[in-house]
Amino acid sequence: MLAIGGIFLEISIERYLAINFVMDALVLGLAARSKGHVHLARVALAALLCAIYAVLARIHPFRVLTNLPFQVLAIALGTVTAMRSGKAASIVRNVLLLYVCALFLGGAQLMLRELMPNHVPAALIGGACAGAAATSWLLTVRSKRIMCCEVRVVLWEGLRRTGFTAMVDTGNRLREPISALPVLIVEQSVLPTGFGESLRHRTVRFGALGGGGTLQCFRPDAIGVDFGKGLRPAPDVWIAVYPGTMPGRVQALAPACMAMENEA
Repeated sequence: MLAIGGIFLEISIERYLAINFVMDALVLGLAARSKGHVHLARVALAALLCAIYAVLARIHPFRVLTNLPFQVLAIALGTVTAMRSGKAASIVRNVLLLYVCALFLGGAQLMLRELMPNHVPAALIGGACAGAAATSWLLTVRSKRIMCCEVRVVLWEGLRRTGFTAMVDTGNRLREPISALPVLIVEQSVLPTGFGESLRHRTVRFGALGGGGTLQCFRPDAIGVDFGKGLRPAPDVWIAVYPGTMPGRVQALAPACMAMENEA
């Protein structure tokens, strides 16, 4: 007999591990996306570690793991693995963020469990979806906190480096379709000849008042941003190359997430 979100069920350890892995991956993925750092392998590894912890905590010899210090330690390990947290203050903020995400998902599941007492699996799945949607919306509202209108961006391709100033555009909602990461649009003239050609490329579609089209995107080896306090790691984004000239004096349009001061 095991408890999932306050609901007692008879369930095998294997299924309990799988359920915890999926729920942990969902929570960690939402939190990582809100921080601008999404790496599926890191999220999956963090979810697996948290799921193994949850299973061990239910086995009698390891019941001490249910104590609060061990819970906080397990969540902190998950944040460090999934979101590249380094500083102590950042880890604390990410732990609180994960607790908020988990509360939304667990609360939605409990609410549906009360409304659907004879359909526990449907309540768990539906609650997870509803909680994830609500959490994603709240985190999206949070991510629109703009700290500046322009930001200095530096890209690396191996040992090559280039930099430019990008205007932060809240209307830039382009996302790379496979990873769902934001896209930073750069005029081709801004990039050095051949820059990014050796990196993986994908196509993203865009729409505008004057029509639509497609842009070729690439993922740099590293991205840095400067808010006037020195270069820092940037949120994970794709770089879209605009072949023409942008209106006005703008040569690069950054998504809103790049205007948030990085806490890593």
